[in-house]
Amino acid sequence: MNLDNNFPQLAIDQSTFSRALDSGALDICLAHLRADDVAGPDAGKLICRLGEKLFYRGRSGDALECGRLAFAVAADREVANFCAWLFSNCGCHAEAASAYERLIEQRPEWAEGYRHASGACAAIGESERATALAMKASDLAPEVFDFAFHAGCLLLDAERGEEAVFYLGRAAAIEPQNPRALRALSAAGYSLDRVDEALDLALQAAALAPRDTDIAVHTAELLLRTGRFEDALELLDMAIERDPSAPVLWRIVSAAEAQRGAIEPALAAIDYALSLVPENPEYHLHRGHLLYRNGDFSAAAEAIAHAASLDPASHAAWRAQLDLLIAEGRLSEATAMSGELLRAFPEDEASAEAVMRVLNRRLDTIDGDYVVLGDRSRRIARVPPREPGFFDRLKSQARVVHALVIRETRTRFGDSRLGYGWALIEPMLHLVLLSTVFSLLMHGSPPIGTHFFVFYYTGLIRYSGADGTKPAYRLRQLQIA
Repeated sequence: MNLDNNFPQLAIDQSTFSRALDSGALDICLAHLRADDVAGPDAGKLICRLGEKLFYRGRSGDALECGRLAFAVAADREVANFCAWLFSNCGCHAEAASAYERLIEQRPEWAEGYRHASGACAAIGESERATALAMKASDLAPEVFDFAFHAGCLLLDAERGEEAVFYLGRAAAIEPQNPRALRALSAAGYSLDRVDEALDLALQAAALAPRDTDIAVHTAELLLRTGRFEDALELLDMAIERDPSAPVLWRIVSAAEAQRGAIEPALAAIDYALSLVPENPEYHLHRGHLLYRNGDFSAAAEAIAHAASLDPASHAAWRAQLDLLIAEGRLSEATAMSGELLRAFPEDEASAEAVMRVLNRRLDTIDGDYVVLGDRSRRIARVPPREPGFFDRLKSQARVVHALVIRETRTRFGDSRLGYGWALIEPMLHLVLLSTVFSLLMHGSPPIGTHFFVFYYTGLIRYSGADGTKPAYRLRQLQIA
């Protein structure tokens, strides 16, 4: 190898390259890789050695360059294994996933490879792929706790409760005293509305890990949902003694106090939580609800507005502002905000329900010829409406008949591809087909009368009219049920 820059660079064979690596001439080796084409599995292994040395010297960028080159020129298992390790440790999870998938293709029964690939896919947001790989890893090695626990947690995040319970149950069976597994299994059970079972598991986890804040919060929330406020507060008090600087504990304390009707202690707890994390929008929103319940509407409006400014995409903050405007009787502003809410969150069901509350309140304030502005102790006197005449009642009846006809038509033919046209096409086809068949069978001579078509049409039309009422009648019965 020529280390003197005054002479042209000489080609380096593998033995020379290896000696240069052992001597620590890493920059020379790196310059050679950048200047010459390198190929072959042996060359790939040498490049991996160079990348490893560069990584341990803190030169992650150069190490990644070597790893990418090795991954491109060699496809053997050793090179792919090193590249997967290097990419993972350098935070290049997409490339790590590709390397692990290459290894899985070479070793389809390698459970650990599926687990590593799952972690890499999860890191880049490919949750479905990550979940499938994690389940495969656990199925190949069902006795490994980490594989089952990882798969169960991914399934829980994907809201696949039944499958999450299966894999987390497998993890809990492997390590029955593991509080993390019990806590995750409790959350999965709660997602399936198995509240009592979830609470039992959470209490077991809390007993096994009394210093775990996350488990304490989860258990306290389940206790609150089952109405056991005192037990929740007792558990939270012990957790706060161990970790008084955890704002989430004070937030749950505030919720517990509020649920048992102690608004002042609830406000004190949420104020302390906000002193720890002053920019948390959910905490400000909760404080606004408490102030509203305490009758301090102006302070509540300020807290909710601050929450909305911290998180403009929050559905809950918008809805809270809307409810506050309704409570204050500011229906015009509430109506305007309702339109903005629907435009901002058109698919949010809770937002649609909030808008419906505004519209219902507007309808409640409109009565005949006058409008109630705010809450009044007495109503303004109104002039009684005149008695409707004959033609007015006739018009009203005509509108009713028209509405009934439209409803019946839509009920019967709304699901048809041809729509209302089917109301004409179906009987015409029916009459033409059956008239042709029966006229041939009876040779044009009906039992009564002399004209077959008159005889047949009068009977069939009556039968079709009576039979046509049945589907709509059944539909109304189903709607009532």
